[in-house]
Amino acid sequence: MRRRLAALSATLLLLTVLTPASAVAGGHRPGGGPVTVTTSVETPPLYDDEAGGDASGDDPAIWVHPRDSRRSLVVVTAKEGGLRVYGVDATELQSVPATPAPRADGVPGRYNNVDIAHGLRVDGRTRDVAVVSDRYNDQVRFFAIDPAGSAAATPLTEVTAPEQEFLFSPDRETVAEDHTAYGLAVYQPRRGEASVVVTQEGDTTVATARITTGPDGVGYTDVEHLALPGEFRLPDGTTWVPCAEPGVGPQLEGVAVDRRTGTLYATQEDVGLWRLPLPWARARRGWSTGCATSACTTSTTRRRRSAHRWTRARRRTAGRT
Repeated sequence: MRRRLAALSATLLLLTVLTPASAVAGGHRPGGGPVTVTTSVETPPLYDDEAGGDASGDDPAIWVHPRDSRRSLVVVTAKEGGLRVYGVDATELQSVPATPAPRADGVPGRYNNVDIAHGLRVDGRTRDVAVVSDRYNDQVRFFAIDPAGSAAATPLTEVTAPEQEFLFSPDRETVAEDHTAYGLAVYQPRRGEASVVVTQEGDTTVATARITTGPDGVGYTDVEHLALPGEFRLPDGTTWVPCAEPGVGPQLEGVAVDRRTGTLYATQEDVGLWRLPLPWARARRGWSTGCATSACTTSTTRRRRSAHRWTRARRRTAGRT
């Protein structure tokens, strides 16, 4: 079911860390106290209703201009409202509508999460690219970033190659059930190479795919899946199921990759934080979870066994780059 809240306003807060002169290197106050964080500037609100274009501000990614940080961009997903692009002063520079995906059965998108891939070859040039999860088309979409940044007339241009495969669904009918592309993070083991990690809405599955470039644009291939646990055995012999809604599992959304080690950090709602070695990482390491509750006591043996549950899903799609 597509959930919508009428007239829900959302604002993006750009934060500035205020560090006193007496703070030690590393951002910590003497004695271990926290650093104060407050807002510096604030974007105008977005409204999740018909008058507001069904725009609900969600996930941001910051593109830093390599020579002049004042020309950096903040790219924000706005769900059915597409993308918003802001300057560092919170001025809206561009509104990108959630147009139908470039596929024969494409429908208008719902952009959920965004990250930045650096140094990809696009149209014969090296470009940075905003990578976006599209829930209504169960795929990833790509937007080339103009090197001029905030000085560009059009900072983002879509470069998604046509006919990209569904990440979690076998067909369009299944996509309509909404267990589709959700959280997202980019992984780049070296410049010019990139992969993407995507979580599934309402389920415990995580997908990875290798980002590709070609004459038709930017796409992806070699999709793999990992099924994380949806229930946990407790010391008293009972089973803890963190999500009681029928047909819905304890999903993951917030994901980030340590590019130095190839380690994925993934938040599973109501459960905790997973640390996972990505399949293509050079150094395989054990994986673990930092639980949000003492009830989560997944054993090391179970975790290591689950680490081998990555399954190939090399689905060939005609016209895919």
